[in-house]
Amino acid sequence: MTLLLFPMAVGGYEQDYIAYRLLVRDKMLVDCHLKPEDLPMRGIKYSCFDQSSALGLAEVQLKMVARTIELSAKAR
Repeated sequence: MTLLLFPMAVGGYEQDYIAYRLLVRDKMLVDCHLKPEDLPMRGIKYSCFDQSSALGLAEVQLKMVARTIELSAKAR
């Protein structure tokens, strides 16, 4: 579930995010299966990801990348 949630959250403010684009391309998001008029009531709600939240998510993402690199280095 987490593998889908984070790209969806980032996609709310950065639609060029590669993981989000791949989910859209592969039609893995409910938004891809709804009619445009159904999106406001039944689609993914991005409204809680305002610009200040976006900055917080970017920081979390950078920390996750740094941690992944750190763990990869230890595994070698």
